[in-house]
Amino acid sequence: EAVPEADRAAWVTYLAKNRNLTLPPSALQRLACLDPWTLDRVDLELARLALLPAESWDSEFRSSGDAHRLVQALLQGDRVSAEREIQN
Repeated sequence: EAVPEADRAAWVTYLAKNRNLTLPPSALQRLACLDPWTLDRVDLELARLALLPAESWDSEFRSSGDAHRLVQALLQGDRVSAEREIQN
């Protein structure tokens, strides 16, 4: 069954608490916006984060954010921004 977008942050928080993780707002936002979004995928991402030191979480999300910006630029036909993301 699909989880409504409005309920995703609450589910991320619940699953994180089950793993004794306290997520910064940026991590909570990224996990709530995964696509495709499933409880299993969020739980796997949290399991992966649990293996990393908390101070490295921002870099994990920054790199996925870079990929997101690249995809967005490509979808919008913004070749200049896409090339900039590829070079970075």
